[in-house]
Amino acid sequence: MRPQKDINELFKLVIQDEKLNILQKKILLNEVRKLRPPEEDRWVYRTIVWVLGAVALGTVIYPFVNSTATEIPAGLLSIGSAAMGALAGYLTPNLKPKDEPRQAPDHAEPPPFNPPAAETQQEPSPAVNP
Repeated sequence: MRPQKDINELFKLVIQDEKLNILQKKILLNEVRKLRPPEEDRWVYRTIVWVLGAVALGTVIYPFVNSTATEIPAGLLSIGSAAMGALAGYLTPNLKPKDEPRQAPDHAEPPPFNPPAAETQQEPSPAVNP
């Protein structure tokens, strides 16, 4: 995977190059855009949102289209609710910054492990037959 910084530098170099005309810059910028990792491809997310939205909407529309159905089948209902949950997860912004370095905990050593004391077990008394 290429670092994001290098790809941004390529964008700047192509844009600032005075030897290239606008059409050549457009072609080069499109090729540089393809170098980005799949996580940054906006069409992947758009496709996911469209498909999950269609599944969720299909679950709601199903009883109206199928006039013989009196209720939504449990399997279709669970697929629709899972699609709505996934859609909410994709559309919720990620508030955690990606480039924030992780810090080590304040304490250098873990706390000591003190195993619990073994309980003494009594021998069961033999059964007395009268």
